[in-house]
Amino acid sequence: MKNMKNKNFIKKDVNINSLFIDPNNYRFINHKDYVHVKIENIKNSRIQNRTRNFILGHNQKNIKDLEDSFKANGYLEVDQIQVVELSENEYKVIEGNRRVVTLKKFKDDYDKNLNIGNLDEQIFKKVPVVIYPESKNGRSEIVMGLKHISGTKKWGILNQAQLLDDLISKYKWKAEKIYNSLGISKQKFNKYRRALHLVNDFKKSDYGDKFEKDMFATFVDIISNLKMKNWLNWNDTNYKAENENNKTRLYSWLVEIEETETEDKRTDYENNEEEAEDKILPKIVNKSKDIWIISKFLDDEKALKTMEDKRDINEAYSSSEQVGIDKFKNSLETIKKQITEAKSFKNYSEETDKKSIKHLIEELKELDSNVAYGGIILDKRMEKNIYISFKSKVFSEINLINFKQFKDFKIRNINQINIFAGINNSGKSSILEAIFLLSKLNDLNSFFDIQVKRAKFNNKLANYWLKDEFYKYNLSAIFDNKKLNYSARLFETDEDIDKVHYSYSIEINSEFSSEKLKSIADIYINNKIDKKSKKINWLCNSSFNNPFYFQNKEDIIFAHDKSVELKTYDKIIFFLQKYVDKGIKKIIYVGDTNRFLVYHKSFDKAMDLRQFGEGVQRIFFISLQMAVSKNGIMCIDEIENAIHHSLFENFIKFLVELSMEFNIQLFISSHSLEFINSFFQEEKNIDKISVYRINKKENKCSIDHAYGEEYNMLKNNLNLDLRG
Repeated sequence: MKNMKNKNFIKKDVNINSLFIDPNNYRFINHKDYVHVKIENIKNSRIQNRTRNFILGHNQKNIKDLEDSFKANGYLEVDQIQVVELSENEYKVIEGNRRVVTLKKFKDDYDKNLNIGNLDEQIFKKVPVVIYPESKNGRSEIVMGLKHISGTKKWGILNQAQLLDDLISKYKWKAEKIYNSLGISKQKFNKYRRALHLVNDFKKSDYGDKFEKDMFATFVDIISNLKMKNWLNWNDTNYKAENENNKTRLYSWLVEIEETETEDKRTDYENNEEEAEDKILPKIVNKSKDIWIISKFLDDEKALKTMEDKRDINEAYSSSEQVGIDKFKNSLETIKKQITEAKSFKNYSEETDKKSIKHLIEELKELDSNVAYGGIILDKRMEKNIYISFKSKVFSEINLINFKQFKDFKIRNINQINIFAGINNSGKSSILEAIFLLSKLNDLNSFFDIQVKRAKFNNKLANYWLKDEFYKYNLSAIFDNKKLNYSARLFETDEDIDKVHYSYSIEINSEFSSEKLKSIADIYINNKIDKKSKKINWLCNSSFNNPFYFQNKEDIIFAHDKSVELKTYDKIIFFLQKYVDKGIKKIIYVGDTNRFLVYHKSFDKAMDLRQFGEGVQRIFFISLQMAVSKNGIMCIDEIENAIHHSLFENFIKFLVELSMEFNIQLFISSHSLEFINSFFQEEKNIDKISVYRINKKENKCSIDHAYGEEYNMLKNNLNLDLRG
């Protein structure tokens, strides 16, 4: 072969003796005798012999296939031998080490007059190679990676991971450049790098001397399991598990550990120190599936303790609640299969089978009504909310760019009190929901809370309902004279998460005052939710009242405590006594039973508030929530619902007084023209009212607006009906 030049490489025939095996090749890093060799020592004969033996393996079995091929067919240039120059006419092999070692072995045989089959001895003088320019930019690593990471002759995953990490740490390549150059996925790249960093940390631990190359797959499983990552408090910025206690526990599960006998246990050898031996406890994690099983009861400390005491995953799993969850899911799957089978034989059904089928349907209905859908609702106590409290300007403009039936729907001329009217199903409630979501920015709790209110579930939400009803929201607004953007979407993640029982994900993005916030919730069909957000911000204090919504326990407690703190609770009781029920003496909140007890002149003992009319309860809870909304907003849907018309004027007056006292921007929807007109019984705050009529024609929505004085004039002169 004549020398052929290319700007990136040179093809050349070289002597076999000028080729040196690379002792730092990535295929060797997990060999028990591997040590890194400096570049100046590569040609050392002792180093070369050791490296050669790495490749040959026991009884030279690692090159047996090439030996047979070379003897039968001679040297076929199927795969290129790729090298870099060490010095003049001396080369380090970066690709084709096995082929070079096999040729060297045949050269030794030839020199000893041993049979080399059909291999032409001229090959030893003219080995065809491709010479790449030696550089410090990672080019050689990419050449190897193309064959052994993304190519057909893959290395073990530990070797692959080390090469990927070296391109980052040694050559300062950007991640995107690496996985694009090698043609691998971003997911695979990140997964291997995270696992390698965890392995390197493990090697520094007390258990590090017990690392074996086969364990790397387990570390990949660990770092691929989202629940395990969260438990370790894994930081993707510095590639570190920040929960030291959990990390140490995890490491102890991966290896055999020594348990030193304490003095009180040495009964068999009567405290004889010479006879005392450490007890070896078996490792807990033995196969890939074990990590997945552990992750299922990772939040159950009792089960973890059982696992560590017994060194047995199955016993721990059996003691956890996860057994019941899995059995329930398996039962449902069995029912599904049986129904499918029964349908295929339905032609054989008889009249007498109808009774059994009806009974089964009723059983399924009962099962459905008892299923706990609460896994989608986040525990509000788990979130740390950061409040941004504004005392002056609040919402001045809102745009429902894409929200349910609304497209590019602008609400302008927003005032302190804003009333939305319109016919049924015109979208009044949806507008209030959008405003409430804007006020909560990236708070997942509030997002799910609104879905509960909309679905009218009993404080729980079925994940199938959300998947069917929600797809994408896009909102914007002007708040405190600053631009606010909000978006939410449902999607299926391509992140490397535990896909067992996975259903879909929700992502919320918000941007306000140059700060971008993001939250993601991964939803599972077994009532699990994994949430990810660096921090939660609220735009301002806010609350939402809906007549059909079952009052949330945490909401009630918070509203009660706030109203007591801001000294409005006594005002609420006084209003109820004066205008609603003169027999009320006092209302006391009983925390341990989560009840409000009413002391009434007509009853000998205190009665639960729920024994009184819905109107009393509605006024009471709306009034309580005013304290929660101080220096913020409050949304009240169908405000007149359950309230007697004789109370309209006084209740509105009380509501407006509280909103002015606490600087609350009110957003109210109503079907009742009488209730709306009650806002205009006095002139005092008329300039702080905006009234809107929502029009809907052929599925298109439009909006009409009037300021308080303008509306009052039109109402008196034209008997205007804002309901359409």
